[in-house]
Amino acid sequence: MSCQPMIADHNIKAQAVGPGASGTQLNQAPIVESGQEQEQIIQDSKSEKEKEVAGPKEKLALVRQRLKEKDKAYNEQETIKLRLEEELTSANKEITFLKKRIDSSKELEKKLKEKISELEKEMNEKVEELQDKEARIKHREENLSEKEKSVFNAEGIDAADKRDRELMIKQVKDLKKESKKNIAEATQRIDELEETHKEQLKEIKKLREENITLKGTVVEQENMKEKLTELEASRDKVAASYEEKIDLIRREEETKCAKMKHDFAKATNHIDELEKTHKEQLKEINRLKEENIVLKVCFV
Repeated sequence: MSCQPMIADHNIKAQAVGPGASGTQLNQAPIVESGQEQEQIIQDSKSEKEKEVAGPKEKLALVRQRLKEKDKAYNEQETIKLRLEEELTSANKEITFLKKRIDSSKELEKKLKEKISELEKEMNEKVEELQDKEARIKHREENLSEKEKSVFNAEGIDAADKRDRELMIKQVKDLKKESKKNIAEATQRIDELEETHKEQLKEIKKLREENITLKGTVVEQENMKEKLTELEASRDKVAASYEEKIDLIRREEETKCAKMKHDFAKATNHIDELEKTHKEQLKEINRLKEENIVLKVCFV
C-alpha cells in the first residue's frame, strides 16, 4: 500500500517530463531549419548584391576601356604635335636662313653695282684722257705745214707720237672690251642674284603658308588637348562616383552579412542550449524510468 503513492507520483512526473521532452525534440528541427534558411538568405542576398554591383562594374570597365583608347589617341596627338612643332621650328630656321641669304645677296648686288660704277668711271676717265691726247696729236698735225710734215715723216720725228697714238687706241679698245666684259658679267651676276632672290621669296612665301598651316594645326592640337583634359576630369569623376557607389554597396552588404552572421551565431547558440537541455531532460527521463522500474519491482 505504501508503494502505490510513490508509483503514481513518479508516473505523474514522467508524464510531465515526457511531453516536455518530446516537445523540445519536435521544436528542435524547425530551429535548425531556420539557421539553414538564414544561411541561404545570406547567400541569396550576396548573389543579388553581386548582380547589382556587376552592372556598375561593367560600365566602369567600359569607361576605363574608352579612356584608355582616348589616352592612346591623346598620346598619338601629342606625338603629332611634337613633330609639327619640330617642323615649325625647322621652317622658322629655314626662313631666317633665307632672309640672311637675301640680305647677303642684296649686299653683294650693292657691291657689284659699286664696282661697275667705279669701272665705268675709270674707263670714262681713261677714254677722256686718250681722247684729249688724240685731240692734241691731231691738232698738232693740223698745225704742221706741208714742209714740216715731209721733214717729220722723213726724219721719223713723229714716229713715237704715232706709236703712242696706236698704243693709246689699242688701250682704249682693250679697256672698252674689258669694261663691256665686266659689265656683262656683273649684269649676268645681278640677273642671277635677282632670280635667286625671286626663288627665295617664293620659298619664303611657301614656308610662311606652311607655317600658318602648322600654327593652325598646333592650335587644333591644343584644343584637342583641352578636350582630352576635360574627358579625363569627367572620367575621374565618373570613376570616383562608381567607386563610391560600389564602396557604399560593399559596406551595406558587409553590415548585412555581419548582422546575419550574428543572428546565425545566436540561433546556433540557442540550438546548442536546447540540445543541452534536451540531453539533460533525456537523462532525467532515463533516471525516472529506472526508478519507475525499481518501483514496479517493489510493487510486485
